[in-house]
Amino acid sequence: MNQTVNPFINSLQWNPTQADAAPPASENPNNSLGQEEFLELMTAQLQNQDPFSPMENADFIGQMAQFGTVSGIGDLQAEFAAFTNTMKSQMLVDASNIVGKSVLTQGDAIDLPAEGDARGMLKLVSDVDSVTINIENESGALVRTIRLSDQDAGDVEFSWDGLNDDGVRVPEGTYTLNVTGSLRGETQGLSPYVYGEVESVSLGGDQSEMVLHVSGVGAKTMDDVVEIAKAAI
Repeated sequence: MNQTVNPFINSLQWNPTQADAAPPASENPNNSLGQEEFLELMTAQLQNQDPFSPMENADFIGQMAQFGTVSGIGDLQAEFAAFTNTMKSQMLVDASNIVGKSVLTQGDAIDLPAEGDARGMLKLVSDVDSVTINIENESGALVRTIRLSDQDAGDVEFSWDGLNDDGVRVPEGTYTLNVTGSLRGETQGLSPYVYGEVESVSLGGDQSEMVLHVSGVGAKTMDDVVEIAKAAI
């Protein structure tokens, strides 16, 4: 029995002799099927279909629905990417309002200004009999020891006037805190929180979170910030 030839199907078959006739890659860099190409392909398929075995309506509608879904997803992705870029720009604008202000974050480095005090805070989870704060310079030499008497659990603020143990003011700069607490004769290390001025803001490596560059402290995210002061302390 003779078989009906479908020219459309034949046109889709690979012909080695036509390999050189393929369009340059630059003409269709993504090698993807766009909306116009898809409609042309569907029209040619309808015109060249076997009249004794035409395409079922369900098959035709299915192909249209499939293309519509793929096209819709592509449009949604493009719109979402544009929205994401807009949000990133807005995040930078909003975060720029923090530049020049003082934030409280966890860290063992404290920034001593040319004048005035350096401030910090302890967040105690339990009562302690005493607290010892050792302040060291960049060389690791002990500069000042501050002792606090018994403290209740909660936030405990402390300050350093910039004087060493001999009562002489030390140069401005970044110093290291070594804090311990004692309870019933047992001593354990404590993690201090320090204030630092926000010098700049930027997007992190994955472009998904804001990074604050805090003087004397380093890079911190907004999740690390527990307090924002109105002005640099």
